[in-house]
Amino acid sequence: MISKEKTNGNYFKIFLLTIGHLLNDIHGNFLPTFLPTIIGKLGLSLTQAGVLTSLPGLIHVFLQPMLGYLSDRQSRPYMIIFGPMLTALGASMLPLSPTYAVSFLVVGLWGIGSALFHPQGLGSVGYLTSPGHISFNISLFQVGGAFGITLSSLYAVSLVKTVGLGYMPVVCMIPVTILALLYYFYIPDIHGGTDKRKPDTTGFFKTALGVFKKIWPVWTVAFSRDLTTQAIRFLIPVLISSQGGGLGRIGTTLFILNLSRSVLTMIVARISDSIGKRPTLLITLGISPLLLLSSVLVEGTLSMVLLAAGFALLGCSLPITAATAQELAPESRSMASSLIMGLSFGISGMMMTPVGALADITSIKTTMLCVIFIPYISVIILLTRWREIPSPSEQDQE
Repeated sequence: MISKEKTNGNYFKIFLLTIGHLLNDIHGNFLPTFLPTIIGKLGLSLTQAGVLTSLPGLIHVFLQPMLGYLSDRQSRPYMIIFGPMLTALGASMLPLSPTYAVSFLVVGLWGIGSALFHPQGLGSVGYLTSPGHISFNISLFQVGGAFGITLSSLYAVSLVKTVGLGYMPVVCMIPVTILALLYYFYIPDIHGGTDKRKPDTTGFFKTALGVFKKIWPVWTVAFSRDLTTQAIRFLIPVLISSQGGGLGRIGTTLFILNLSRSVLTMIVARISDSIGKRPTLLITLGISPLLLLSSVLVEGTLSMVLLAAGFALLGCSLPITAATAQELAPESRSMASSLIMGLSFGISGMMMTPVGALADITSIKTTMLCVIFIPYISVIILLTRWREIPSPSEQDQE
C-alpha cells in the first residue's frame, strides 16, 4: 500500500510536470505569432512558410517514438530537464533569423526540445499516478500545456514590447533553467521508484509496432483532430495579416482560441468520466466542424465567437485520447504518449506544407473550408472501430 507521504510527494511531482508543460508549451505559438513577420522579412511564399511550419512535425515523427522507447527503459529525467531549455532557446531566436536557413535551424532547435519533453513528461504522469486517477492527472498535465499555448502569443508580443528582440532569448531561458534544477532535485526517478519489472529487451521497432497495433483507432482520432487544429493555427495568423492586422491582433486572436480550449479541457475531462470517452468524443468532434464552418461564412464578432467555440470543442479532447492510449499500453506509457502525441502532431505538422501550397493555389478561406471537415474521419472511427477498445474498468477486471 502506498503511503500518504509518498502519494503527496507524487502529487507535487505531477504539479512540477504540469508547470513544466506550461513553460515548454508557452513557446509553442512563437512560430505562428512571428510567421507573418518572418514571411515579410524574408519574402517567403505560403508554400515556403508551410515547409517551415512542417519542420517541427518532421522532427516529432522521427524523434518522439524513439525518445518514448528510451524513456520507458530508464528513469532519469534528462529529457524533461533539457527539453524545455532547447524549446525556449529555439523559439525565442525565431524573429532574429536573418535568412531562411537560419530560421530552419532555430525552428529545428525548438522542435527537438519539444520532442524531448513530451514523451517523458506525459509518460511520467502515468507512472506516478494510481490507475483510478490517470485520466484526471493527465488532464491536469494537458491543461498546463494548453495554458502555455494560450499565453504563448501574448507572451511573445509582450517580450518584444518590453525587452526587445535582442534580449528575448536571455529572458526566456531564466524560468526553464530554474525548472531544470527543480526536476534534477525533486524528480530524480520519473518512475516513482516503484518500477520492479525486469528490464524489457524488446527492440524499438517491435515495441513501437506492438503499441501502435493496440492504439491505432485512438491514434487515428487524434491525428485527424490534430491536423485540423494545426491548420487553423497556421492559417489564421496569415489570414489576419493579409487583412491588414498587426502582431497585436494576431496575438490576441491566438490567445482567445487557446484560452477557450484550455477552459473547456478540464470540463470535458470530467464529463468523459461520467458519460464515457466515446460519447464525449462524438459530441465534441461532431459539432466542432459545423461551428468552424459557420465562422468562415460570417464576419465580425460572431465569426470570432464561432471560431473560438469550434476550436475549443476540437482541441479539448486531447487528454481523453492520451489517457486512453496509456490505458491500452500501461507497460509502455512513454511510447504510447509519443505515438498519440508526437507521431500524430508530427505527421499533421508535416501536412502544413501541402496546406500552404493549397492556400497559394486557391485562397486561405478555401483551404480553411477544406480542412475543417477532417475531424469527421474521427467520427467514422468512433462509430466503427472504437467499440474494440476496452474501457479502463474492463482492464481492471482482467
